[in-house]
Amino acid sequence: MVDPKNSIALADATPEQLRTIVQNLLHENQQMQEQLAVLKRVLYGRRRESSQNLPDGQTNLFNEHVLTQEEQAAVAKASGEDEPVKKRPKKVVHRKSMDLSQLPQNTRDYTLDTEDQICPGCGKMMADIGRTAVRKEVDFVPVKLLATTVYQHTYVCTNEQCLQDHGKVITKKADVPKPVISHSMASNAVVTESILTKFIYKVPDYRQEKLWHNRGADFTRQALSGWPIKAAEEYLRPLYNLMHQELLAQDIIHADETPYRVLAIKKAKTYYWVYTSGKFAEHQIILYDHGDTRGYGEAERFLKGYTKYLQTDGYAVYPRLPDLTMFIAGRTSGGSSTKRLPVVIPDWHPLVGNTVMRCSTWNRDGVACPQLSDLRSVKNTSSRRWMPSSNGCLNWVTVTYRNPNLVAQLNTHWAMK
Repeated sequence: MVDPKNSIALADATPEQLRTIVQNLLHENQQMQEQLAVLKRVLYGRRRESSQNLPDGQTNLFNEHVLTQEEQAAVAKASGEDEPVKKRPKKVVHRKSMDLSQLPQNTRDYTLDTEDQICPGCGKMMADIGRTAVRKEVDFVPVKLLATTVYQHTYVCTNEQCLQDHGKVITKKADVPKPVISHSMASNAVVTESILTKFIYKVPDYRQEKLWHNRGADFTRQALSGWPIKAAEEYLRPLYNLMHQELLAQDIIHADETPYRVLAIKKAKTYYWVYTSGKFAEHQIILYDHGDTRGYGEAERFLKGYTKYLQTDGYAVYPRLPDLTMFIAGRTSGGSSTKRLPVVIPDWHPLVGNTVMRCSTWNRDGVACPQLSDLRSVKNTSSRRWMPSSNGCLNWVTVTYRNPNLVAQLNTHWAMK
């Protein structure tokens, strides 16, 4: 076929070829005119409206034009988007069903009324042949309050001989537990619920006041705010003291401190000190102690009388504590506080046998020091660390954990005062 854009080929074309070229160009021109008309109508054409009878001079507010299928096909062909786009199917997310086995189980049966159990065919009563589980759902039982009156029973001996022998009537009264809050109508369940609502669910007292009012009890916010304080002093303080005594009797204690803002104190910064049991202690205990400062007196007050092992960071207050053995945990790039303490690994500590350590001792002249009275002999490791000893030598000590669950090896330095 002759290319119409090639003028040399057109000069040599036959009349029949020229006639075919003209027909093709006319057909192509007609298609272009149709596409141009559709695009002009979309951009500048008159818009449709439900009512065509508009007053003179009034414009059309609802002038959105809806394209026909032929117009949509022509626009897609002109823009090169006539190929259908395949939509990616949505990924089906299979949610794990809720585990309801820990909840109390309950059933709800739906049966027919007596008059509906009559057979429509013969008029006799129909028999129940079983039930089918339709669904499982979670029910909520609203909280309700009970007005409980506490009675104390009194018992008397009715034996006349006993009366003659003792000369008086013998009576006994049943023991009645004292209220959790003196001169208050709140039971232990109410006080516990109030404390949980305030400190676990973060509901303040003024909202709790409305909540209890809706349940039928008018507890004031002053009473609600006082319950945790009184309960802590009368019931939790003895438990805290008992846990404190038990913690001081353990072989190892971990200690640390952190700043904390307390509203009741004018100082901008106070501190909470945390003391925990060792990992292998039989009774795991975590105690918090609030102090106004980060000074020596706060740690000395809590650890008074403790003479065993204390693990801390390199804070300067801890080495000043008397009568206890302290070892410091830190990485090989730790601060200089670990450099001025000798090293010790207790034989009973679970670190021994689970780690490998290299200990080399040198004096200040570079000569090997044979005295290792304050060190335990262990094996090699790749990491190195210099630390001074009580005998004037430098101890080259590193502990490397060989726990396969750790992603990287943690270098820990153990030192004592």
